[in-house]
Amino acid sequence: MKRLLLAQKLRALGCSFYRQGGDHEIWGYENGRKFPFPRHADIDERLAKSMINKARKNRRG
Repeated sequence: MKRLLLAQKLRALGCSFYRQGGDHEIWGYENGRKFPFPRHADIDERLAKSMINKARKNRRG
C-alpha cells in the first residue's frame, strides 16, 4: 500500500502525526497511545492492514 494512502486512511480513523523519529514517524491514536509509522514509499500490505485494524480498535467511544 502506498504510504500516502495509508496515512489518509489512518487520519480518517482519528490518528494523527505526533513527531519525527529516526527511521519512523511517531503517530498517535485517538486514545493517546502512540505507534511508529514507517517512512517507506510502499508499505507491506499485511503491516498496513494491521495498522488500520489497530486504529479501529483504539478509537474513542
